[in-house]
Amino acid sequence: MDPDFKLYRRRPFYVNAVQITLDNIEALASKIGELATNSEDGVPYIRLDKRIVPKIARAYVGWWVTEMDDNLRVYSDAVFTEQFRLSREAETSD
Repeated sequence: MDPDFKLYRRRPFYVNAVQITLDNIEALASKIGELATNSEDGVPYIRLDKRIVPKIARAYVGWWVTEMDDNLRVYSDAVFTEQFRLSREAETSD
């Protein structure tokens, strides 16, 4: 299942963003790293490719992936919701 990116705003620029879910984690992993599973509890996560996302090692379900031009970034849910708001264009397109 392909991830459904929506347009989000972060002043002073816009990004396309999608939240990582169990349904899209495999598709997103192929863009930014590789799918892995925690050996202790079996929870899936993305082991991030440092060439694509240099400052973070892992991304989990509930985190966000943003794209702007050719740049992909990853944010925890807390940081993403603090810094980004859904654009009005995306709100009216659903």
